[in-house]
Amino acid sequence: MNQDEGHIVTLRHSKQGGYLRGTTEQISRETKIFFIFPSRYQETDRFYVVLDNQPDQWILRPKHKQSTQLRYGDEFTIQHKSSRRYLNSFIAEKSETTEQGLMCLTNSESWFFMQTCQHIRYCYSIINQIQTLHSHYNKYKFYKVSNYREVTSFKERDDNDFWQISLETPIHMDIDYKLIKSGDKVLIKNIHDLEYMQLVGNTIELVKGNHHGNMKKLNYIGARSMIMQLVFDNFDQTYIYIVPTKQYIDIDENEVVRLQSAKIRPFQIIPIKSKEFLLGQYFYIQIHDRYLSRGNNQKLSLNQFPNVLSIWSIEQKE
Repeated sequence: MNQDEGHIVTLRHSKQGGYLRGTTEQISRETKIFFIFPSRYQETDRFYVVLDNQPDQWILRPKHKQSTQLRYGDEFTIQHKSSRRYLNSFIAEKSETTEQGLMCLTNSESWFFMQTCQHIRYCYSIINQIQTLHSHYNKYKFYKVSNYREVTSFKERDDNDFWQISLETPIHMDIDYKLIKSGDKVLIKNIHDLEYMQLVGNTIELVKGNHHGNMKKLNYIGARSMIMQLVFDNFDQTYIYIVPTKQYIDIDENEVVRLQSAKIRPFQIIPIKSKEFLLGQYFYIQIHDRYLSRGNNQKLSLNQFPNVLSIWSIEQKE
């Protein structure tokens, strides 16, 4: 770790070639005041981030400080070193030029995670909730930053999502990028608190293992009851099978988990920001048109919209 237990980095856009840079220019918004004036522009506590030719320094702080090395699977904040403000995205608000999601600096923390780019070495998508740190050729309209390319949060996927991170030591990758096949024995991990699905009595709960990302180091008393199989009818219909008890996981619309001896309701496993269906990548798991998530007391819950509690990783059981 470096400053304040964080990693000081630069973030370079893989396609555009520029660097992510923070500014001190406040973002204004149009507001109506008591219907006396039709509108006026009011400054906010949000500040522009831009893509510039000159590098700028950022501090990545992992949520789980288990190592001095940044590890794949960590959630982290991205803090602008000079202003001490945090990178943040607002899904419901539009960027000023392309009307994608708003990405800016604020005084409050926000958690990001990384998804690898399989085709460009050392490049990553940097994701906040369901949107990605993104930039492109379009420039800002506001005159004080109109010389700079716009930085946004972007829900879809394209080549403008990828960033190179200048770490002193590479991101630790204990991941085997093999295709997931029907019948593979796997562990299913919730990324937010690094907890695994496990059979507990007659239900499924989330429990912590005592490792971080490396399946060969798993040495947990309940490891056998974590072993699942993914059984595909197709990618839209996946059944989660508990190997030790030979049962399938079923969740009804009231979030009641049942263990069934036969296939009842399939899940849909959706890769995040990727077209590949690979071990170690991040996924959403959907059922009843809702997203399987971490609920209270380490239980499973269903959300109408995906969030940071809805992100899963599938790892092979050695």
